[in-house]
Amino acid sequence: MSNNAGRKEKRPLTSVMRRRQRRALARTRRARIIWGVFIAVVAVLLIFSGMYHVTDIVVADNARYTDDEIIEMTCDSPLAGNTLLFSKFHSRIYLDDVPFMEYVDVAMKDNHTLLLRVKEKQLVGVLNVSGLDYYFDNTGTVVETADAENYGDEKLVPRILGLDIKRVNYGETLEIDSGVLGTITAAARMIKKYQIHPDYLDYNTEDNTVSLIYGDVKVLVGTDTLLEEKMGRVAAILPQLENERGVLHLENFSDDTVNIVFIQTDWKDKTQEETDIYATVEEEPEAEIAPQVEITEEPIGEGTTQAIEENTEEGYTQETPENPPEGTPETPAE
Repeated sequence: MSNNAGRKEKRPLTSVMRRRQRRALARTRRARIIWGVFIAVVAVLLIFSGMYHVTDIVVADNARYTDDEIIEMTCDSPLAGNTLLFSKFHSRIYLDDVPFMEYVDVAMKDNHTLLLRVKEKQLVGVLNVSGLDYYFDNTGTVVETADAENYGDEKLVPRILGLDIKRVNYGETLEIDSGVLGTITAAARMIKKYQIHPDYLDYNTEDNTVSLIYGDVKVLVGTDTLLEEKMGRVAAILPQLENERGVLHLENFSDDTVNIVFIQTDWKDKTQEETDIYATVEEEPEAEIAPQVEITEEPIGEGTTQAIEENTEEGYTQETPENPPEGTPETPAE
């Protein structure tokens, strides 16, 4: 009996079987490659996500809205959790539908911190017309409107008095002299710089002078000559005038001015006394200085202003009064 009788004979592979075998091996290789690439991508993403994961957001240059409000307006993208991707694909976010806002620039402060730099509309004044506030920029264009009740206590934009405006419409440019607009713009810039936001900015079109009203205190700034120096003095003096009533004279301010005259006056019976305010400013006052005065809308009549001018020989004094009574203001000679 042959030894090969119990063995099963192997059949030679046909061409069809060989093709099937090659296809199976190819599918296996492709599957391994795909899974390898997938695992590599996931690993890279995990590492990438960890390297640029957002843990902090810093907001800069915002005044009207809080940090949380700015973050809520801008960080609603799925990429907001990654500092690199969010800053690359959303480097500038326009906020046309948000009042007083233009856009927010997004940048990486570091791998885990986003920096949101806010660009607010450059408003220089607000006019109240029939219960509505019309905000205009340095070109005189009305760029926002709002209910007057929403003006708020922050007074970030000065409310302007004294202008003879015949037409006010959203999106249109005010019919205002370029020199007047330039003075208001410069004053608004200094008000913002020194954080001395008034209740009103009163512009006198007859002599092109500016006055600032803080509750019961009126500051006669005068023309825009030496405007920054004048505003620096205002910032230094205002804290001393808390709960006072009267007129602070800066309209005759010059480089040689040492003392600023404040006229304490009761606007009703026009009694007054003169007090020297020693406010030589050695250093620029910090931005935190802000007036703490009672807000009032009591108008200042022309008669009061005239009475003050008639009783004031000089807008400022050059010399310190000799031996003034301690603790009491000096009364001007009649």
